[in-house]
Amino acid sequence: MNINQLNYAIAKQIPDMARGFVIQTNYGEIAIDSVDAPTVIDAVKAIIQRNIKAQRDE
Repeated sequence: MNINQLNYAIAKQIPDMARGFVIQTNYGEIAIDSVDAPTVIDAVKAIIQRNIKAQRDE
């Protein structure tokens, strides 16, 4: 993902995840409801923020 895509994810996609979402894998789907979403959101946000920092530091 480029920096614009990462910033979009932080601004739009991650907040939308709070309502719940589905993770798609080659073996099927995993539904994450709004109760469990914050745990996954924290992890995804950390990964994206790390990637933004790495691209800025290049």
